[in-house]
Amino acid sequence: MRGNTRGLALCLCVLGLAVPTARAVEKAKVDQAIANGVGHLRTLQAKNGSWPYAEPGATGLAALTLLECDVKADDPVITRAAEFLRDASPKMTHTYSISLAILFFDRLGDVRDLPLIESLMVRLMAGQV
Repeated sequence: MRGNTRGLALCLCVLGLAVPTARAVEKAKVDQAIANGVGHLRTLQAKNGSWPYAEPGATGLAALTLLECDVKADDPVITRAAEFLRDASPKMTHTYSISLAILFFDRLGDVRDLPLIESLMVRLMAGQV
């Protein structure tokens, strides 16, 4: 039994030496990739504040992503998306769109959206089977 333990330990040491160490990603490269993504999302937004997909959930996802990438809540790209989602929310029926609208409005943090969040949550719960 003792020989097996030594053999296993030796094997693990050899494997540990054979595995290359992971390089840390440079912060500047990550920041540049985020800036590129933010720039690209900005170019895809339509004048009405939406992103070009059939469901408004895509707009919620894109706007939420921008907020998570430190785009300010008062940035025109966010305010247009918020207005689009506020207008679209009463007609939303898909759980994907409803869920992403809730996540976006919650992250946006505008207290005026609390009744809207509550109504979307009730609709989401009512849609559970």
